[in-house]
Amino acid sequence: CLREDNYIWHKIKPASFKFRGLLSEMPMDVYIQEHALQRLKERLDCIPHFCFNSYLAGTLMGPFEVIEAGDNRNLVAFYTAGIKAGYLVTSVYEGVILIRSFLFLTMDNTPEGKKLAEITGLQKTDKQFLHIDKQSTFINSDIADNTNLKKIFIDAGCESLFKLKDEFTLLSDDKLSIADKMALFLGIS
Repeated sequence: CLREDNYIWHKIKPASFKFRGLLSEMPMDVYIQEHALQRLKERLDCIPHFCFNSYLAGTLMGPFEVIEAGDNRNLVAFYTAGIKAGYLVTSVYEGVILIRSFLFLTMDNTPEGKKLAEITGLQKTDKQFLHIDKQSTFINSDIADNTNLKKIFIDAGCESLFKLKDEFTLLSDDKLSIADKMALFLGIS
């Protein structure tokens, strides 16, 4: 935050992000790596850039939905317009809480992404090939029109991605037809 030309650092207790240890109840500054900001902009590609700070602040104000990921990493659910879109990858490092990256909901290291891989067999490169690692695919495509595909995403816990369409649109009115491509790839008629 910026107030009167001075930065005001947001502080969070590491325990709020399910980190344990001697200092877990001591509020720490939160730092966001440039990599995390780049991944937010890349994967939430329908959100105007001026909105990211607002969504980050909203997420960091809590309440927190946190999943322990191991190796001093936890996932903090990230919401856009009240819709779950993915996770911030966090860790505690040298007395600060560090936001290291952003994972879109369908990505391999999220619970939903793991469930999607379990249901479909899709791996990271498959998801990239099908562009289901980006918000624009769910907003500007016909995936939601294919009942079988939509059910797969809902069963994997990704139903919120279909709600994004109501909140965000691209400047283009073109609808990408990838449902047939994806259904063929998955062997779904």
